[in-house]
Amino acid sequence: MAGKTKPRKGSSPMKAVRYEDAADAAPPVVVGKVPKPSEKMRDVRDHSADGRGSSSASVRSGSGNSSAKMATLRATFEKGTGGVPKDRNSGGSFSSVKRRFTSSDKLEVPNGKGGHALNGAEMARLEEDLNKERELCQAYVDKCAMLEEEAVKLRHVYDEKCTFLIEEADHKQHSMHREAEQQRAALEQKYAALADKAQERRDTFEERYAVLEREVQELRTKVQQPSESESQATSPYSERSSVERSRLEDAGEIMVLRRQLADLKRNISMSTRMDGQVTDSVFAQETGVVHHEIQNWVVNNFRRANADVTPEEMRLRLDEVELTPGQRHQLRPMYAAYDPSMKLVMYQATAVCLFMDIFNDESLYGLPEDLPWRQALREAVNKLEHILGPAAHNKWRAVTVDVIRQSNGMQTHIEAAARTLAERVCAVLTVLTQVEGNGTRLAAMTSIAKRAIELQHLFRVQRARYQFDLPSTSDLFYSEVMENISVDIDTPIDSRVVRCATFPSVMKIGDELGDNVHLTNVIVKAKVVCS
Repeated sequence: MAGKTKPRKGSSPMKAVRYEDAADAAPPVVVGKVPKPSEKMRDVRDHSADGRGSSSASVRSGSGNSSAKMATLRATFEKGTGGVPKDRNSGGSFSSVKRRFTSSDKLEVPNGKGGHALNGAEMARLEEDLNKERELCQAYVDKCAMLEEEAVKLRHVYDEKCTFLIEEADHKQHSMHREAEQQRAALEQKYAALADKAQERRDTFEERYAVLEREVQELRTKVQQPSESESQATSPYSERSSVERSRLEDAGEIMVLRRQLADLKRNISMSTRMDGQVTDSVFAQETGVVHHEIQNWVVNNFRRANADVTPEEMRLRLDEVELTPGQRHQLRPMYAAYDPSMKLVMYQATAVCLFMDIFNDESLYGLPEDLPWRQALREAVNKLEHILGPAAHNKWRAVTVDVIRQSNGMQTHIEAAARTLAERVCAVLTVLTQVEGNGTRLAAMTSIAKRAIELQHLFRVQRARYQFDLPSTSDLFYSEVMENISVDIDTPIDSRVVRCATFPSVMKIGDELGDNVHLTNVIVKAKVVCS
């Protein structure tokens, strides 16, 4: 009986109800409101009381028919509740107005035109909501399309920007590569020109070196073989004095030639190295020249000094001179064991002890302390040592000191410092030897001091650091850093003790680039006399 409507009795107030077949297991569609039986009976009684109802027999007949219909409808509803419920808003129709019922639900049946109007208003409201949803969906779709178009545009701009930057980077890279190639070619040409010039100068210096070597060899031969006139002299004293004068003259010429050779080697080393660094062999040669010059100066000026002096008297003389605490600590033990046979060696050790002020100066010896920038430079050196690495700091230090060394007025400072040191050395040795000096002695010592100061400046402009150490009396002999110049070499090395030192050792710290400061190398051994 699905989809059919039961005919309404003329006397029954019950509204027409449309329901679905129970076999479909779907809830019925409520069109109106079905009153309860009690309400129906009240309506019948009301109609009877007002005189508008039928007779009691007809009421009972209508009541019986209505009760049967209600029972049939209730059974149909109860049977329909066992079906599978359908989801709300499913099926694509306006099913939101439908709902499932159970046996306890109230069935509302529209009462005439008012019920249809209510359903129409609900339909209109639902259609309006649906239209709003559609408008919102359309607006959402339009917004997504607009954002997608903007994203495509931004992507296009991004791709163009990336392409432009890549092309610009490639162009700059090619330009820099081309400039680097041009600079490299120019540097190669400049280096080739400098190499050719250096080779020419090296050839010239080698020729001069060969000539000087021949002259030195001839002078040595002349010294070793006395002339016939000296061998035929009748007086032994005159013969000995003439031979001695000849040897001294030849020794002086040999020293001059040695100095020229050392200068030549230093010039060769400096001219063939573009970075201004000097090799260890040149430093060894230069220190050897200074050592021999001090030795010859002592021999020429103090060989006639009185040797018959007791150690106590030598200590008293030493106390009369003005010395620093370090110098007095170095010299006092040596003169406490004074030996007349070693007087010249001790005099030389005294001069070298005073020369240590030159080599121990961390800066350039001879610079006045009252210079306005010297304290600031010393502070900068100390601060940068903790900021820069060893290689960078040593490079900066070497370049800065080299600029100061080549500045105007530096030569004046060197000459003044050399003369002051020479006067001090001559004064100390005059008190110790009791031999009065002259202008020649001071001039010769000034020349030696100037050479030592220039050598110290050359040490300070190197990237590597150099340490100078003068052994003290009673120190044990170490062959790794010391050289025994005494005649007696029969004493075992392990039992040798230093009596005096005539020149300090020179130790190189780091490499030529100022790096690897953990490496040390002894380039000059200390000259000592052992017992």
